Amino acid sequence: QTAIITGAASGIGSAVAQSFAAEGCNVVLADVDESGIKDVSIQCQSIYNHSSSIVKSNSDKHQNCVVKGVICDVTDENHVKHLFREADDLASSLSKVSSSSQEDCNSSSLSMASSSSNPSIASILVNCAGITRDTLFSTMSLHDFEKVLDVNLKGTFLTCKEFCLPHRLEQLSLDYCCYSTDKNHILKTKSQDKKNTDTNVITRTKRGGGGSIVNIGSIISQSGNVGQANYAASKGGVLSFTTSLAKEMSIRHDGIVRANTVLPGFIETPMSEAVPDHIKERMRG
Repeated sequence: QTAIITGAASGIGSAVAQSFAAEGCNVVLADVDESGIKDVSIQCQSIYNHSSSIVKSNSDKHQNCVVKGVICDVTDENHVKHLFREADDLASSLSKVSSSSQEDCNSSSLSMASSSSNPSIASILVNCAGITRDTLFSTMSLHDFEKVLDVNLKGTFLTCKEFCLPHRLEQLSLDYCCYSTDKNHILKTKSQDKKNTDTNVITRTKRGGGGSIVNIGSIISQSGNVGQANYAASKGGVLSFTTSLAKEMSIRHDGIVRANTVLPGFIETPMSEAVPDHIKERMRG
């Protein structure tokens, strides 16, 4: 599969990217930090090479990993659109390569909706891009408040919006399902005529996969914190936004896309280094 990871140049985003690479997933690194992207790209490739050398026999798990960096400001809609074009083009090209090397399906009664077992578009989105502008509320400027919400909340909205565009949901649905004329695979569906008992009726069944969105929130969204009113508001928004998105995808789009939020505590990252030690101790307590 192909995963898009925002905020990939450092911190949690970098760790997530390296974890995906270790599993043989293609990763698209998105960040405004060009030098950071280059460094993480090298680390991802190194980790993949090490992992694949250990489990060479497991070809399904460790396919060739491709790492691509894209300069992207998640607050800019045009940047986000460019990011997804790059990621989907990569996934499509790799899917075609995989398809050309696959053997013909052994079963005549089962045909995949996609000619390849690999999704033809990027099917994973992990939103790690985030910033802080910590200061007491009494001294917090409108600019500092809006900047944090722009990156942390608006950025999450824009990437999720692009991920869930109608044409992408349709393609994920095709990649997500298989079709069968074998009565052993037939499931009753809304589109199936109740009067038609012919075993040649073509039906669609889920075969796993689909799309997955993981938005990185924060424990601060639930507990709050002194000097982080803007950050808490942004991450609280991410949590509620993701919950609503998950319900909509489940009810309106047959669960083709799953959406979840992770709420980390204080992780040793460049961003958390700016938080005073006494504040961290208070949160631990």
